[in-house]
Amino acid sequence: AHHAVAIAQKLIESGKKSNTPVVIVESAGNVNERSIHTNLQELASGKLTVNSPALIIVGEHITHTSSTLQGKQNKILVTGSSAKPYEHLGKVIHTPLIQIKEVEPSEQLHQIIQKAHQYHWLIFTSRWGVVHFLSLLNKVKKDIRIFTNAQIIAIGKYTASILSKYHLHADWIASDESSSGIIDLFMTHSLVGKNVLIPCSNLSPATMPNLLRKMGYHVDSLVVYENHIPDNIQPVDLSEIDIITFGSPSGVKNFKRIYKSIPDHIQVIAKGEVTKNALYAQGLLPFEDWVI
Repeated sequence: AHHAVAIAQKLIESGKKSNTPVVIVESAGNVNERSIHTNLQELASGKLTVNSPALIIVGEHITHTSSTLQGKQNKILVTGSSAKPYEHLGKVIHTPLIQIKEVEPSEQLHQIIQKAHQYHWLIFTSRWGVVHFLSLLNKVKKDIRIFTNAQIIAIGKYTASILSKYHLHADWIASDESSSGIIDLFMTHSLVGKNVLIPCSNLSPATMPNLLRKMGYHVDSLVVYENHIPDNIQPVDLSEIDIITFGSPSGVKNFKRIYKSIPDHIQVIAKGEVTKNALYAQGLLPFEDWVI
């Protein structure tokens, strides 16, 4: 909820009218979906209870956006690896802007294996981190049991569900599916143990590891997969698109390389604070109307 308040406050500070309409959709597409109709001023006040996960839709064309969430067949361009979470929004056009490739076992991996018992925390920030970390261990005839003193942290329930497919239990789950959710866990729960291992991609932001280091933790980031722009992408005619979804900062960067900009009529869904910040950094936000 505090992220929703901060978003509203920043929008007002940047010049948005305080009476700008807002719709908050909690658990969109699920049986417990709930919509809250409000405005920026009320949201910024902190008086509303907003439960994660939630879409926050801001803008004068709120009626159009609400009808989208209620089943109108708008066209959704999904740039991430999974389209399923967005199928309830309309007709999905799935054009992944990232291609995942597992790396080969590295010298760093062997060094980490040698000191596996020293780690207190394994942080998984995505399903690919889970899949490829376990695969690399298997390639060198090891498995996660060598991390005898480590607890597992997952960003979000989806990453935790991938762990469960390997019969692994996430000891902690960051409800905010972003690096800030992990930092909040460490800050609010005084997690004991200073040695942290983060399986990640070659393009993973250094924000979270650096913040943890400033908090006194010893952090190793291990690249277990590479994130590339796919070959032979056929650009989509954005004039026909109503909503674009972004699942990672690398997807945002690749979109910028291909499309340069996002037309003003398009709504945007960004998964997590880091992805949203990447949209700002690439000059693709803000818009009159946008979705988080």
